[in-house]
Amino acid sequence: MSSMGGINRAVFSAQKILEDKGFEVVAFHTVGTGGQALEDAVQQGLIHGVLDLVTHEVMDHLYGGIVMPALRG
Repeated sequence: MSSMGGINRAVFSAQKILEDKGFEVVAFHTVGTGGQALEDAVQQGLIHGVLDLVTHEVMDHLYGGIVMPALRG
């Protein structure tokens, strides 16, 4: 699951719901390299589902934003 400080309540609520259903939840903070680490873990087959609550990296990539400039190119 992606996470960022401003949405902690949503992250904790979603985490509880998923864990109550038997899922193991790992939160990746999308500040710095967290988003890239999440993507790498998915590509390596370590993660089988993603709840992306923080989509600013996608918007930056598509529209040239500045939050995650490493993804541009």
